Amino acid sequence: MPPPPSPHDPPTRLRALAAALRGRCPHCARGRLFRRLLELADTCDVCSLRFDDDGSAVTAGMVFGFGVPLLVALPLGFALIARDAPLAMSLGAPAAVVIGAVPAVVRFSKAVWVWLMDGLGYLTTGT
Repeated sequence: MPPPPSPHDPPTRLRALAAALRGRCPHCARGRLFRRLLELADTCDVCSLRFDDDGSAVTAGMVFGFGVPLLVALPLGFALIARDAPLAMSLGAPAAVVIGAVPAVVRFSKAVWVWLMDGLGYLTTGT
């Protein structure tokens, strides 16, 4: 039987993804990934990993954060229009989907992007 992992060992890729989705550093699984609800921290306060030197996590967060809810909201709006729903419902329901989903999807996509960049070796530790 292999020895249990040390708290100083880097997490496996799956555990690193789970840590990132919980808002923890994907490299050490202990430091905070987000400074505020949607704002990435500059570096991990435990292992000093730099999360977003080039702004790509913010870009990915915006692209996926607005793109995915729109991909859900547009067909919903068209389906409501096709069923002769009242205009307020045809416009309001998709707007509610976008307004409700954007913050969650932006945070999720930033966390996944940082996890991916760490796994591919693009992130560096600060000095």
